[in-house]
Parts: sequence; C-alpha cells; structure tokens
Amino acid sequence: MINKKSNYNILFFLIFFFFTYEIIALKFNFFSFTLYLFSILLIVDTKNNELYLKTLNINYESLLKSIVYNNDFLKLTKIFEKSGNINYINNVKIIALADIIQKEKEYFYINKGYNDNIRIKDVVVNEENIIGIITTVYPNLSKAKYILSSDFEIISIIKDTPYMGLVKYLNNNLVFVPFDIYSIEKIKTNTKNTPYLTLTYGYYSIPTGIPIGYIYDTNSLNIVIKKDITNTLHTLILRR
Repeated sequence: MINKKSNYNILFFLIFFFFTYEIIALKFNFFSFTLYLFSILLIVDTKNNELYLKTLNINYESLLKSIVYNNDFLKLTKIFEKSGNINYINNVKIIALADIIQKEKEYFYINKGYNDNIRIKDVVVNEENIIGIITTVYPNLSKAKYILSSDFEIISIIKDTPYMGLVKYLNNNLVFVPFDIYSIEKIKTNTKNTPYLTLTYGYYSIPTGIPIGYIYDTNSLNIVIKKDITNTLHTLILRR
C-alpha cells in the first residue's frame, strides 16, 4: 500500500514538473518537449495537405515578388558611404516561405523549422516590413519574436542618410535611437518635410535594407510600421 501511494506521489511529481517546465520553457524561450513533438507531427500534416500547399503557390509567388523582387530597397542600391567604404543591398538569401500558425503577445510560430534550413536570427518579413526575428528552431516549426515586444532591438540606418542607430521597443513605442547623439538635431532638420524610412543594417545573419517603418515625428523619433504585423499570415524568411 505504501509502495502504491509512493508511486502515485512520484507520478504526480513528474506530471507537475513536466507542466511547470513547459510553462517556463514557453515563457523564457527554453527547449519545449511539447513544441518539439508538435513540430514532428507537422511532417504528417504537411504530407496530408500537399494539394492544399500547391494551391498556395500562387499566393506565395505573389508574396515573394512583393517582398523581394519588386522591393526597391533590396535592389543593388547604395545606402551608406563613409570613409570610402560602400555597402550595397546585394546579399539577401531567400530561405523559405512560411505561414504563421500561432500568435502570442510577444512571440509567434511559423510552420517551418530546421528541416527547411531555418536558423536562429533569421528575419521574418511581410510584404512591407520586418515583423520579427527567429529565436528558437524545431524540426518543422520555429518561434520568432515580434519587433513590437519588450527588449527587442536591431541595428538600423535611416535610408539615404549616414545616420545609424538602434531600433528599440520602449514604452510601447518602436523608437530609433541614434548612435551619434549629435545626429539627432540633424535628423530634426528634415528640409524635405517627408518621413524618414528606417532600414535594417546588416550584421551577423540580418540582411541590410529590410524596411522597418517610417519616422513622421522627428522630435520623438517614433517609428510607424506600414503593415500591421499582428495580422500577417504569409511570411518570407530572409538571411544575409
């Protein structure tokens, strides 16, 4: 009787430990057994829906053209020149087309993983702008962090200027923070009276030239995103 009760206690402890770990794993971006198993099951789901996936090819091709082929910012265009060093937007790898299958407040999941060559730090974009960065990769799904989430930051540059800085999410706003504090006054003297466009500035696997958003108010340097990222379904995964 004691052994039976002891076995129940052990079973209860294991179940409690498993669920506690899964909650912590999902919250703090650790390895999740549940997501791993779900990712493996997606293989079967994908095979059973090949016809459905084929019907999406037209939509994907249209998305591909919108994001890359018809994107002026990703053409061989000079965006920054200083001390004789010239950087061109000429090194963007198209990794995969993916659907967002689950959304959370600060994270979302796509239906592609390391079996599809997805890596951590890959960039997720929609037709208009970057929407997030891959943080965790499973066999057939990946977890990504929204750009509109706490502690998010990415190196960026204002198009057609030498002004570089960090795009950060601060106080519920996406903000451009220049590396050079003296450039703030120069940014404010926008004689064209047109919004500034912020772009990613390549480092590690982040491509250069992915649109982030527009700066309309040069006093706050807040960034306005053109396309609502939370309503995005079809995405493209890019890498430098």
